[in-house]
Amino acid sequence: MSIIEAIWQREPMPGKLASLRHGNCRKSEAEIAKAPSEQWPQWITGSVLSRSHLYKVLQEKIELQDKEIEKLLREQI
Repeated sequence: MSIIEAIWQREPMPGKLASLRHGNCRKSEAEIAKAPSEQWPQWITGSVLSRSHLYKVLQEKIELQDKEIEKLLREQI
């Protein structure tokens, strides 16, 4: 998720993106760093950004619902 966040913030440096890779990532940091991010098709970056935004919105809604459930449970117990 860190790499997606960096893309969301328009991080231009592939080396910075590579340093954020998750330990389970199949590609090495060196392989990610040499990938030409400026050549990514616009539809890919747009798709990643729109989906990450949707993920954030849904996470916020889930957190709010969790708090409401906790509140209701405290009232019942």
